Formats: sequence, structure tokens, C-alpha cells
Amino acid sequence: MTFLLRAAYAVYLVAVAWLVWNPDPGAPGSAVLHVTTLLQDWGLPASTTWVERGLNVVMFVPLSLLGAWVLGWWRVLDWVLAGFAVSLLIEVVQHVAIPTRSGTTSDVVTNTTGALVGIVLALLSRRISTRVLARRGAGSPR
Repeated sequence: MTFLLRAAYAVYLVAVAWLVWNPDPGAPGSAVLHVTTLLQDWGLPASTTWVERGLNVVMFVPLSLLGAWVLGWWRVLDWVLAGFAVSLLIEVVQHVAIPTRSGTTSDVVTNTTGALVGIVLALLSRRISTRVLARRGAGSPR
């Protein structure tokens, strides 16, 4: 199980790096348009601005959700700060080194929010898995 989590985390990190540092500005933009259209087709009120923000949150959830299981159970604040630092790095590189992309403060905020959501989900999943294992252990013959 640990190998699978580490492999999933590695794939996630590579995918995020490709998405955020791809010089083609159409890569993330087309994903936002696709999801916006899909939500609107389902009859949901969706704007590209809110979909982009939502996708930025979702993109950073695995950073701390999988990260807690793979890298260790840091404090919640540590994971939020890690999300902030990674997001800030991404946005600075986009702003300084990729002329076809732009770094924004709103991305830093939404990405950091995603890291917070991820660590909360990780803590909930740890609590659930602990309870499940405790029940299995309590019901086993001695």
C-alpha cells in the first residue's frame, strides 16, 4: 500500500508541475472551459472564474492529503505553509520565467486553501482508518 501511495504522489507531483509550468497558456485554460461547459450542461450555474478557483483548490488537495500519508503527519499549520510555499514558488516562476503565463495572488490563496482542505481530509481519513482497524482488532479471536 505504501508503494502505491508513493507512486500516486509522484505521479501527482509530475502532473502538477507539467500543468503549472507548461508554457502553453491553453493547457489550464482548456481544462477550465471544459469543466465550465460540463457544469453548465448539467444545468449548474458556472462561471470560468469560479471554476478556475475551484480547480485550483482541488489541484492542491492531494499535496497534503497524500503527502500526510507519504511524508508524515506534520502539524496542520505546517501543511498549510507547505501549500503556500509551493504555490508561491509556482506563481513566481510563472511570472518571472514563463512569458506566456501569469502568476496571480488569487492562485496562491486558492492553492493554499486546497492544501488546508487536503490535510483536513487526511486527518479524517486517518481517524476513520484507525476506527476501522480498532474494530477489526476488537472482534478478532485471541
